Amino acid sequence: MLALLQTDSAVPAVETVRRIRLRDIVESVHQASALSYELSFNSWCSNKKFAATTSLNVQRLLYFINAQTCAVDVSLFPDYFTPAMTSQLALQPLNTIDIDPINAVISSLRFYTNNIQHPIDFCMRCLDGLNVKARQDLSQAQVLQLYICCFQHASIRERCWKTVLPVLNHSIQRACEAFRKEFAFEIEAVLRSVIFCLVNNTQGTAPALLAAGS
Repeated sequence: MLALLQTDSAVPAVETVRRIRLRDIVESVHQASALSYELSFNSWCSNKKFAATTSLNVQRLLYFINAQTCAVDVSLFPDYFTPAMTSQLALQPLNTIDIDPINAVISSLRFYTNNIQHPIDFCMRCLDGLNVKARQDLSQAQVLQLYICCFQHASIRERCWKTVLPVLNHSIQRACEAFRKEFAFEIEAVLRSVIFCLVNNTQGTAPALLAAGS
């Protein structure tokens, strides 16, 4: 009987512990959600206080620039980024990167504008780990997208790559690492290609491909 009473009396205690643990879990989820928003693209845009006329494409592109691991001279693009916009932006690297706007910028590249200096080197070295059919099925735009993925921050690089191409084996990873050590990221040429595609997509016109270095 005593043992039975002790067992019965222990039930409320167990239920209390369960409720406390559940409450802790719920609180931790709320805290994680709040933290996630603070590190999100939407939060970043809100903190930058962009003008209502600043398009989502421009905001994404500015976020993409901030997420790069190399310096970017935004003053080279005065027709796309106004001085007021860039001075307000105060370009700073991001410690934690929201991958969605990065993938949106990369996927916006629908055309290859022939302004990257080493696309053949990239194909020969970094895509050699693919079978012949997989390489042949890649469009020039997809190759450029993979080139950009290769140079993204290590925390998102693999996920960016697999958004374009599901295959990322050890051979490709090693080749990309060696490529990054030998070649600098041609970020300015990449941005010109992105801007070119965004402008043409917005206008709904068939693109006249830019000459290299234009």
